[in-house]
Amino acid sequence: MSEELLISVLHAAPKVNRYLTLLLAPVLRKMIFSIRSTEYGTRALYSATEREDKALLQGLLNEGVLGFVGNRVPPNEAVVS
Repeated sequence: MSEELLISVLHAAPKVNRYLTLLLAPVLRKMIFSIRSTEYGTRALYSATEREDKALLQGLLNEGVLGFVGNRVPPNEAVVS
């Protein structure tokens, strides 16, 4: 069901409920990479940076988010060493 929703709906839905976030986050991440969304790839990077989620940030980088986000990246302090 969730893979048939628009990416904008998937992005907004987790704000409603933390449990929904846990359920939809992996699907959203998969969609971001499958459609190579510059907008939502950038949002994922900023979100991980904002929450200081180094594991998520490193995962996004390892999966190649910069390949389709380009130079629209968070500030230097977001870089994981």
